[in-house]
Amino acid sequence: MEFRAVLAVMFVIIGISATLGIMELSSSFHVANYVEKGEYYPILVKDGLGQEVEISQFPSRIVSLAPSDTQILVSLGLGKYIIGVDCYSYQLLTELNQTSLIKKRSRNN
Repeated sequence: MEFRAVLAVMFVIIGISATLGIMELSSSFHVANYVEKGEYYPILVKDGLGQEVEISQFPSRIVSLAPSDTQILVSLGLGKYIIGVDCYSYQLLTELNQTSLIKKRSRNN
């Protein structure tokens, strides 16, 4: 009888996790589309030096300087906006076979 109870609890946990995962994916997609349309802009942020910087519209180009940041951007579906990465990010994307997720640019552009 205990085995059935444990199995039932596991199925409930898996079901809840799957439901929350689907909800998270759909909500992040909705938020990304909402942000891209520019309804949050302009926004005012503080940079690393404490200066206030105004971002007037959705960024059309992104340069990533850390592999962890690059992976987050690609995971969020923003790879099409990445125009520059550091050598370690590109090496990691190559090893993961994800270089097609970023925009290809020549050195002259």
